[in-house]
Amino acid sequence: MAFRQSPGACSGLLTVIVLMQLPCCAKTSPETSSEPSVASSAGAVKAAGTLGAVEPTVEALAEEAQAEATGEAEVAPTASGSLTKALARAIPDHPNAPVSGGGGTSVSKGAPGTSQTAATEAEPAKPAEKIAWTSGPRQTDTAFAVWLEGPARVAPGAQASARVRVHANEPYKVNDKYPAKFTWDSTGALSVSDTTVRGLGISGKDGTLPLSFKPNQPGPLTLSGTLSFSVCTDANCRVEKRKLQLAIQAVP
Repeated sequence: MAFRQSPGACSGLLTVIVLMQLPCCAKTSPETSSEPSVASSAGAVKAAGTLGAVEPTVEALAEEAQAEATGEAEVAPTASGSLTKALARAIPDHPNAPVSGGGGTSVSKGAPGTSQTAATEAEPAKPAEKIAWTSGPRQTDTAFAVWLEGPARVAPGAQASARVRVHANEPYKVNDKYPAKFTWDSTGALSVSDTTVRGLGISGKDGTLPLSFKPNQPGPLTLSGTLSFSVCTDANCRVEKRKLQLAIQAVP
């Protein structure tokens, strides 16, 4: 008896056989089956990395929050900080107003009265040099002592000052009724406005007569003249004349 198989039946039988052999092949061919598994794992890792780049994990968000709390991370300015910066820009004299600095940076102007303000103040002028005064030889007596005194150094052509000093010894006193005077010696080394100077001021047992002169040239200079004065006791008075001198320097 002859059997006749239809093409459709054969095709269905082959399909069943192939499907039955697939599990067996998967079990008996580990090398072949492992390749899709490795590829799948790599793809999964790559996909996980891509997702991590787009959407951070919970651990990353926690670390970022901790950094923000300690001030280690750069965060967006708060609303109060933005308001402070806006006020600083709107008010030029605001203590936090930015000032343009080198290299595109900005620095704070600082409050008034700081070292920046002090640095801009002009330096105070130096005080004028004080010139020491010197005294000439004293003309002394049992009743008095008289002398000239003035600056040890003067500038040529500049007005300068000196003075006559009178001191009365006990029991004498300077006679305020006598018209005391100082007469300059004639010399071309200096100029004076009055050759005879009056106006002896008396305080107790001392008298002072101011003098004024101007050196005409640099170098050593001698002030000289004659003083006329009087000293008295309760019983009698003495009228005296004494020659006085003072050596100084005229330095440019």
